[in-house]
Amino acid sequence: DIVGYEVKLLDQKRFYYVGSVKEADFFGLSQAQRGDVYNKKLFIFEDPLSCMSGFHVLTAYTTATNIKPACVALPFGAGSISSVMSRNRDFLNGFEEIVLCMDNDEAGEEALTRGRALYPHAKFARIPKGTFQFHGVEKEIKDANDMLLAGRGQELFNNLKFSAKRESPA
Repeated sequence: DIVGYEVKLLDQKRFYYVGSVKEADFFGLSQAQRGDVYNKKLFIFEDPLSCMSGFHVLTAYTTATNIKPACVALPFGAGSISSVMSRNRDFLNGFEEIVLCMDNDEAGEEALTRGRALYPHAKFARIPKGTFQFHGVEKEIKDANDMLLAGRGQELFNNLKFSAKRESPA
């Protein structure tokens, strides 16, 4: 049963929710639980668009084509990390490695701190700062989708697959 959903307005880059999404699970959870998914490493992104961008580069820049990466996103942004990770502990505990890939902004940093508190062994895949041209406008790189739009898909792949590491609290 559908109890709620997100509406995204692309021209204004705004979104809102209709119905109740308070108890929503990870975006992509059902796909990540399928039999054709690599079940040792889980990538958690801040939003569905970043999740799809991460999934794209993890499948496009690899030679392993028969097994898909396990990629999920927080259902409603960085603020939902504690509640959704707590509700889905059984799912998360089924993976040997968890990689958190949040936006490179204040909310993303807070989400990483909360994620580390719940799963101290989690690794962080950092999105590098920078800018790129998008429709003639200089735009800051904030998330995985921006990296893909900036033509830096290979770098995103390397960040997710090879550069993610554990970080100690400051």
